[in-house]
Amino acid sequence: MKLLSAQTRIQNDDIRAVMDRLRAEHSDHEIDTGDAGRWEFRMHYGSLNASFDDHGVLVRVAAEDETCLS
Repeated sequence: MKLLSAQTRIQNDDIRAVMDRLRAEHSDHEIDTGDAGRWEFRMHYGSLNASFDDHGVLVRVAAEDETCLS
């Protein structure tokens, strides 16, 4: 199945705390990447991948259709 995808970069020194709350809320869908600076969630309708650096995060999402992409 072909997935729709989007990505954005969030530049903010405090974004890690926000993303950590998101991670904790959805930990049952987390895939172990083996890298503390990168994590991934997979659900039946799509995925979210976050890659962190010193000042922000690159977020990539993919989903089966536009209703699941948000």
